[in-house]
Amino acid sequence: QSLQNQLKELGIKLNLEMYADYYHYDVISQGKYDIGLQYFGWMEPITLFMYAMGNDPEMLSTAGIEEEYMAKIIEAQHELNTEKRTEIVGELEHMIADNMIAVPLYTTLSNLVMSDNFDGIIFRPDGANYYCDVRPSK
Repeated sequence: QSLQNQLKELGIKLNLEMYADYYHYDVISQGKYDIGLQYFGWMEPITLFMYAMGNDPEMLSTAGIEEEYMAKIIEAQHELNTEKRTEIVGELEHMIADNMIAVPLYTTLSNLVMSDNFDGIIFRPDGANYYCDVRPSK
């Protein structure tokens, strides 16, 4: 409904309809919509790429970035350095954002509180946490 209100300010009337699980695929295949929003899970660039190619196979090639995009995915898949891979993933996300319609409605936020009674927990700048070497503090 917040999207509905935002679009109303631009003079666009948006009627919202929600469908039962999987019925929306029938609606999509029949083309009975003007605009559609769907949650497609993890926002990893390869997932977005597969989603885009399944629903809009001409998107990347029309934009002229398909080869560059695929080369970046391969580079990210083979990059062992976490910081460098995070940087490449960010570049891929920008390529998608510039060429694919996506409406970020919200973002999830996780708060983590840890006791100082433990050592060995690793917090990465990309949000990953590793607990492989957790041990009681001395």
